[in-house]
Amino acid sequence: MNTHNIRLDLNEFKPEVKKADPVVKTSVEKIAEITGFKTRHAPKSDHIEPLAVQKNSSVVAPDVSIVEVLGGEGEARRRGRKRTTNRNTPFTVKLKIETNNQIYEFADRLECNAIAEVLELALGALQKELDEGIDPRVRANEQAQCQDQVRTNMFA
Repeated sequence: MNTHNIRLDLNEFKPEVKKADPVVKTSVEKIAEITGFKTRHAPKSDHIEPLAVQKNSSVVAPDVSIVEVLGGEGEARRRGRKRTTNRNTPFTVKLKIETNNQIYEFADRLECNAIAEVLELALGALQKELDEGIDPRVRANEQAQCQDQVRTNMFA
């Protein structure tokens, strides 16, 4: 068996070296210097040291705003702002598929942004029933029986 060494030149497939934009790099460095940001690595000798921390205060407030450093340019403003809802507790439950679909149908009909809003409205309706002396389980059973009768009449 005869074996030959195959030589391939794969230099054209080397990844291109990406260079950082010098304008962006300098603006980020200026912001870091003004705000007193400390990097994980030792600063280069030509860099200015971050702002000194006073003994009594934790951070010295910068005299120049970040927007001024960037020359009025900053991040693009977001089109939609997230509403503050004060909902900060996760609530995970296992549901029947029908119940899950019904919740999402109510959310669509009521144009709710959050499923939690549907749950809050349902709890309000449940509280109203309890205040009126209506047993919600009896009402739910009656509703289920009526729906079953409608289904049987449709297919009969």
